[in-house]
Amino acid sequence: MVARRPAAIATLLAGLVACGDAIQPRATEAWTADLVVTRQVLFMTLTRESSTVKGTGSLTALLVPGSGDPLTIAGTRRGDTLDITYRRADGGSFRFVGSYVANNAGLQGSVNGGEFTNLRVSFRKR
Repeated sequence: MVARRPAAIATLLAGLVACGDAIQPRATEAWTADLVVTRQVLFMTLTRESSTVKGTGSLTALLVPGSGDPLTIAGTRRGDTLDITYRRADGGSFRFVGSYVANNAGLQGSVNGGEFTNLRVSFRKR
């Protein structure tokens, strides 16, 4: 039985190494976008685990820092595509659909819902 332990340990370690690529670590991302057309700034902090994205954010008047509308964020990431819904405390919502660009240095897409109609948005890392 003692002789089998090294073989069992080696098999277990080989299995862990082989499965290592399948386990995606939890990743946190912080983004901001200036919505010049509507004179607002959209902040968000996302936590991604596998394809599920969750987080918080705020929609703030561009000229009045700290006047933010708190947001709850939920959505999915598949490859370079991000599809998230922002929920306001009053129950309203809007949606961003876009993609990661330049080795995940930015996000580009559009926002729809609420006061937004096909508003092109470019996020940058915070």
